[in-house]
Amino acid sequence: MSEHPAPADREIVVANGDEAVAYYRQAFDAAELWRECLLDGSVLAAEMVLGPYHLLLKQDPGRAAPASEPAAEDCAVLEYAEPDAAYARALAAGGLAEPSGHAAGPGGLVRDAYGQRWDVVGRDR
Repeated sequence: MSEHPAPADREIVVANGDEAVAYYRQAFDAAELWRECLLDGSVLAAEMVLGPYHLLLKQDPGRAAPASEPAAEDCAVLEYAEPDAAYARALAAGGLAEPSGHAAGPGGLVRDAYGQRWDVVGRDR
């Protein structure tokens, strides 16, 4: 039995667990805490850490797109020492740039392929 350090802050159902795990690693340097795999080795569920957040990914192959758009104010803040580089990495991995509601500065707001919004900021914000 594995021990989980904290309940998930965000739970996301995705069509392809392998792609989602790869996206969050590439886009946000997420660390994987645990995973459950199907017999073919593909990810059925995984828990990842992104900054202060625990993200629980669950695969549902019938899911083609996010079930619903998160509310405009539903946005997680991720702090990085080099926010512009982190923001560029998130966009290069497939995230979409969104207008930010705060003053211009390093980083920016990203909506990922799974409908989640992430505000990439500097640590000194």
